[in-house]
Parts: sequence; structure tokens; C-alpha cells
Amino acid sequence: DCPIKKLTSVSDDLQRLLKSTKPVNIIKQIPNTSYCGVQIPNEVKGIVGFKEIITSREYREAKGDLLVAFGKTAEGKILIEDIAAMPHALVAGSTGSGKSVCLNVMLASLLFRYTPDEVKLLLIDLKEVEMALYSGLPHMLLKEPLSKIPEITNALNWAREEVVNRFSLFKTLHVKNLNEYNALEGVKKLPRILIVIDEASELMTDPVGRKTLEQTLSSLARIARAAGAHLIFATQNPVKEVIT
Repeated sequence: DCPIKKLTSVSDDLQRLLKSTKPVNIIKQIPNTSYCGVQIPNEVKGIVGFKEIITSREYREAKGDLLVAFGKTAEGKILIEDIAAMPHALVAGSTGSGKSVCLNVMLASLLFRYTPDEVKLLLIDLKEVEMALYSGLPHMLLKEPLSKIPEITNALNWAREEVVNRFSLFKTLHVKNLNEYNALEGVKKLPRILIVIDEASELMTDPVGRKTLEQTLSSLARIARAAGAHLIFATQNPVKEVIT
């Protein structure tokens, strides 16, 4: 029996002895066993095609309210998740690690699966380049992604008011959440709202709008799930000044 701490402490030596050009990964426990493992990265990365994921049996048969395709796990299993069950997501990583690719795959899989009556997108793109392709799509709440602090503040305030209005409507009709409301006969179906913020550190460190934005986002994160509003928060710097 080899203690995991000892294995972790000699990971650099394991990489050298295994002649790997990339750091090895210590798996603390292989599922359903009492064994740990050493994972050696492939020298040549495999390519996971978007078409392969969205045409898979796993994606077709998956159940959920806001299903997104993430790709494949290290074991080669197709990974499908439900944003509505999370109910929010944080995408973090350094420059070049794949945050924008991740966001685009998530958005593309939602556009592929859901109609504009089922899902509406509110996109916030401080860099003004990553989400420009989605401009004008019928799924967009606003015609283009937002990039200016005042308009972002107004849009998030609207989202907060929309959530409160939905709760008032639910209370009147004696339902608890969006699914129960949309299951009623004779009501106008309400879409889920997905708010995607790319490079949130630029937003959360703005000296003028920070406090208002922080309060609005905090409120949405706490109460918006039942009303069918969800947040995807992407940043290369997930420190306490950004994730307040």
C-alpha cells in the first residue's frame, strides 16, 4: 500500500521515469475500487467533434430542462449536463485554457436543441469579439451581446425584475416554479433565461458599476432558479474580488 500523499509528492519523478513530456495526473481513487492510479497524458491530443456529441445516443436520450453538451471525459464518455439543475455555472481558467471554446460549445448545443420560445439568451461580452456571432439570432433577448457597463446594468436589473414578476405570477396561480407554471393549461409558456457573462473580472472590478452589479448578480444567483433564470459566469481570474 502506497500512501497517496507520497505518490503526489513524487509526481515529477514519475513523469521523468515514464518519459512523459506532460505532467502526470494522480487519480486518488479509481471509481468502485480501492486503487489509486497514475494517468499519463497522450502525446497527441484527440479531437472531439461537436457533431459527434450532439448526434450521440447519450445526447438524444438525455433528460433535462437546459441540457448542454460539454464533450468527453478523460475516459472517453460523452458528458451531458443540465444547467437548470446546477443551477448556475462558473467557467474558470487561464488565457488559452479553453473558456471561450467551452462557452461556444454550450451555447451551440442549446441553440441546436431548443427553440426561441423555450430559451432566451442574454449575452454579456466585455471583449466585444467572442460572442459577436450570436447577434440577431431569434434566441437573443437583445439583438446583440452587451459590452457597455450602463447597458449591462440595465439588462441585469430587468432580469431581476422579470424574476420577481414571475414569482408574483406563480403565487397567483399557486405554482412553485417554471416547470409547474408551463405545465398549466391555457397559460402563455415562459422561456428559460440564460445569462452568460464572458470575462466577468472586467465587469466586477469596474469602479462605477461594481456595487450595483454585485447586488443584482448576487440576488439572481440566490432566487432566479425557480423562475427559470440561470447564470454562466466565465473568468480567467476566479479570486474573491471577482467571485464576491
